[in-house]
Amino acid sequence: MATKRQLKKRICCVCGDLASDILLASHLFEGVDRKKVNEIVNEIAALQEDALAKATFSFDKAVKDFESPAAYRAARRQYNAKAYAQLRKEFGERAMAIVKQMNEGSCRRAQTPHSRGMNIAAWLLKTFGWKVSITVPDSPKCLICVAPHTSNWDFVVGKLAYASVGRDAGFLMKAQWFFWPLGCFFRAIGGIPVERKNKTVSLTDVVVAKFNAAQRLQLAITPEGTRSRTTKWHTGFLHIALRADVPVQLGVIDYARKEVRIENVFIPTGDIEADLRAVKNFYRPFKGKYPEKFSAD
Repeated sequence: MATKRQLKKRICCVCGDLASDILLASHLFEGVDRKKVNEIVNEIAALQEDALAKATFSFDKAVKDFESPAAYRAARRQYNAKAYAQLRKEFGERAMAIVKQMNEGSCRRAQTPHSRGMNIAAWLLKTFGWKVSITVPDSPKCLICVAPHTSNWDFVVGKLAYASVGRDAGFLMKAQWFFWPLGCFFRAIGGIPVERKNKTVSLTDVVVAKFNAAQRLQLAITPEGTRSRTTKWHTGFLHIALRADVPVQLGVIDYARKEVRIENVFIPTGDIEADLRAVKNFYRPFKGKYPEKFSAD
């Protein structure tokens, strides 16, 4: 359990990041409802003030109230752990409600087609010379196969490209990373926790269940499964697409042309080996950030 000093520091960091994000966006986006922005900033300030006040909790018993000092210390630890867990739960719920308001664009007025295109993601990509062509339908449920995958920058470029057309794709992460306060951040950017410790349930089963339970889920995956050179691509995405009955959109991050493209939809036939060959053949002409690490053989 974190100390009170660490807890207060985390509260201030999370609230500070939320406030800076929405204030930055309010200056970069057109058509922003300034009144709504101010309301959200006030909510963040109130959240921080309330959380810091509650973080000063203290055990209201004395040693004399217990049979022994050891019993007192055990009771105090139990009290602090319970208080900490309750504060973390309440703070996380309120922080996620604020993030949801920000992600849903509740602080924007009705926008023109021009202003919708002028968002921070598109601006960043244009600044660094990237082009985006995403012409596939905005399917409620789909897998987005992304390759070549040779660098951590692929995630940044891919997320920006998808956001630049007003779409949001999720991605899988180990559930162990979703501890507070990082869990709030990972969920806000599309992270989906998956438990990998249970070896009796396959990852394919887990993802199919998530598709079946969701009304909308666009999930990005990298079939190579590594940033290192490999010829053994994973076939799990093909099994997931078949069992969940979702299309596979073929996403390309081509560093040679500085292009992000999602223009093709692949429907698996059920012949996994033939389908994987077809997908590899599609990606063969493209170059990753580190071309020597990519193989479609």
